[in-house]
Amino acid sequence: MKEKKIPIGEYYYAREDGTIVSKYGGKVKERKQHIRGHGYSCVSISTEKFVTKNFNVHTLMALAFYGEPNGMEVRHLDGNRLNNNISNLKYGTTSENQMDRAEHGTCNSGESHGCSILTWEDVREIRSRYVKGKYGYIRLSNDYNVSPSTIQCIITGKTWIE
Repeated sequence: MKEKKIPIGEYYYAREDGTIVSKYGGKVKERKQHIRGHGYSCVSISTEKFVTKNFNVHTLMALAFYGEPNGMEVRHLDGNRLNNNISNLKYGTTSENQMDRAEHGTCNSGESHGCSILTWEDVREIRSRYVKGKYGYIRLSNDYNVSPSTIQCIITGKTWIE
């Protein structure tokens, strides 16, 4: 299995399957991975002067196999945040990463956004009820407990794009 040195710390290597190992004192030890609140795998690594920090595994993998990101982000090509196999990772722009998220359905927009008050059913109902003079922005905003500007953005297609 192919492995490369990670340019952080002195003793750490990334294997192509997404495993991070340390090589210290003639011993090879697989680093235990844990999942952070944002859903990415991370490992603890001792940097200079034995300061321990958490690093995302996909970031370490890309650093080891592809080098410095130069303003790019690491993309998970299959949309699975836990699949850190090097064949699933690639550097890309923020825009490419956002397009991947939309394609994989992992983008937090619409009703999947944590702060969303409305559902797609509500949005479709708002659009069908909107008729100037009968159900305006103010009336609909009161009915759905959102601001008139939110209703305007829904009606004009700035948000909640199908």
